Amino acid sequence: MTLSRHNASVSSSDSKRLRDRLAQKAQREKREARMKGLEDRVAFCDQNHGPASMQQYTVTLNRVLEENKRLQEQQVLFRHLLGQFNDVLSEKSSSQTLLPPVANTWHPTPETGLPGTLEMQSQIKSGLQYDSTISSSIGTASVRHEPRIGQRPTEPTMPLSLPTQPSQPAITPNAIPNWSLTPVNEYGMNPAFMPATCPWFSRPDLVAACPPVPAPLDLLYGTRRNYLADEISRGMRRQSLRDPECLASGWLTYVYSKWRVSPNPATFERLPKFLQPLMMQLQRGHPNLIDLIIWPQLRINMIKHWTKYDYCELIDYMSCCTKVRWPWGRDILERDEADNLRIPQDFFDVFTQVSGWGLTTEFIEKYPDLVEGMDVEALRFSYDPAARVQ
Repeated sequence: MTLSRHNASVSSSDSKRLRDRLAQKAQREKREARMKGLEDRVAFCDQNHGPASMQQYTVTLNRVLEENKRLQEQQVLFRHLLGQFNDVLSEKSSSQTLLPPVANTWHPTPETGLPGTLEMQSQIKSGLQYDSTISSSIGTASVRHEPRIGQRPTEPTMPLSLPTQPSQPAITPNAIPNWSLTPVNEYGMNPAFMPATCPWFSRPDLVAACPPVPAPLDLLYGTRRNYLADEISRGMRRQSLRDPECLASGWLTYVYSKWRVSPNPATFERLPKFLQPLMMQLQRGHPNLIDLIIWPQLRINMIKHWTKYDYCELIDYMSCCTKVRWPWGRDILERDEADNLRIPQDFFDVFTQVSGWGLTTEFIEKYPDLVEGMDVEALRFSYDPAARVQ
């Protein structure tokens, strides 16, 4: 009986050790399988999502965006040709209109700094590299545009025109409406520049769905009801800005962003004259935040020299040194008839004029080449204690 108990005890211990070994073996196999799966996933990601693949995707995306922008411009020109041809048909037959009329074009003005001839306008996007030939015929009208590949043309390309007829004049230099000419925004896809850009441009669908103009409180404190105003407010809160600069800069940024995402005469009309793009902005690639600089000459200097500096530091410093000429302590909001807060007309008139803004001495002295060609004393902002509202 004693031997029988001893044999039973040994048998039970052996069974437990066997079960432990089997469990450990199963655990090792499971761990090895998991490690093998993770190694396969890492290898797949390295192969398909490495730096070389991402660079290729970036190049492809940039090419598609450039082609899309070029097609939009060609569509504007093509509609203008249709409109002129429709005018000819209307003169021949006042009772019949075969083609729909074209929307009114926005004529260039001296304040915008846009080129004055169509030959110059044909070079606006000459910095882009593409290979396309477009030929369209409407009756006897013909259009052909053949940009050069990989280089800026050394001479103007042929202007678009119709055959000269007594009843049909050639296309005027104002064929391209101002509202359709958008700046060339590029910065080499360098992630280091992302803090000093406009991230909301990555969601044009949400920006386009926002109201035409923002509510003042949405710009000052953010909101869940207006995507664009909330994004702008977040960016402003990261800077050391007073409420007057926050509200004024936020409003200008809002209306500019609405036009940039949806270029049309209505959104373009809301832009102050000093924010309308210059020829330099249409020709040379630059980060999109430069387009929001108040002073046109300073924008030109920034496009020329921004690569010489730490771009993010430069933008942060400029944000702190840009001041609206508004008395300290004076209200920037008032109540309307419905007891809603709004921007007072006198404050609105100040920040929608380039003369209503100034730069502090610190910025002027630190970046003298960026204010070259400007009236420095008229630009300089200095705090006047006597102007403080009690």
